Amino acid sequence: MKKQNGCLVACLIVVGIVVVIGLVHLGVGNYLLSKKFELNEIKASESVASATVEAISQSAFEPVLPAPVLNSSVDEAFVHDKALELTGYYFSFEPVQIGNFRLAHIDMGSNNDLIKFEKDGQSIPTWTPFEFEFEDITSKEIQTDQGNFRENSPRVFCTRYLITREVVTFEGYDKQVGKVSFTGKFTTQFLANMVNSTSILTQDKDAFLTGDLIINGKTFRNVRFQYWAGD
Repeated sequence: MKKQNGCLVACLIVVGIVVVIGLVHLGVGNYLLSKKFELNEIKASESVASATVEAISQSAFEPVLPAPVLNSSVDEAFVHDKALELTGYYFSFEPVQIGNFRLAHIDMGSNNDLIKFEKDGQSIPTWTPFEFEFEDITSKEIQTDQGNFRENSPRVFCTRYLITREVVTFEGYDKQVGKVSFTGKFTTQFLANMVNSTSILTQDKDAFLTGDLIINGKTFRNVRFQYWAGD
């Protein structure tokens, strides 16, 4: 009997030891699992923090582009020889026409007008100191003290020009006429009379300006212009 009781006690002790060992393993497993989750959370947090720091660093050191200059006081698109005084009107000898629009004249402002325009831009909405004026031959003709004019007379304002002793170039645009460009040259005789404003010619029938004129894609070769100083 005593021997049976001893065996039972021994079995209970073994079972107890096994249970204790199982509980210990279970506890250790749960502990390690929780640590693994904490480690993953730490790594995730570090990744987010690293990405944030990198984004901030890139933003902080990324070069800032300068704002565009909308109204520069110096524009290389508009250049003229300030020793020349070419103010007046230039009329073509031969008719120049495309569709309903016929060239009326070239209008050139004074030296001071050009200087001011090149410095400040267009200050008068209806005029620039170098422009080509056209007339719509289908529009109504209006009589004034200064002559007859067409009711619809679009002006092609300059968007680029170069005025020197060697060459005269012009680029402009009007929504009715289209794109207009001109490349020509003044005669030496004409320039000699226009260097000093006190010797400006009042009028002459000679062709003092000759060049090629392109209106909305159509080219007019060797267009000759005479000069009138105006009233």
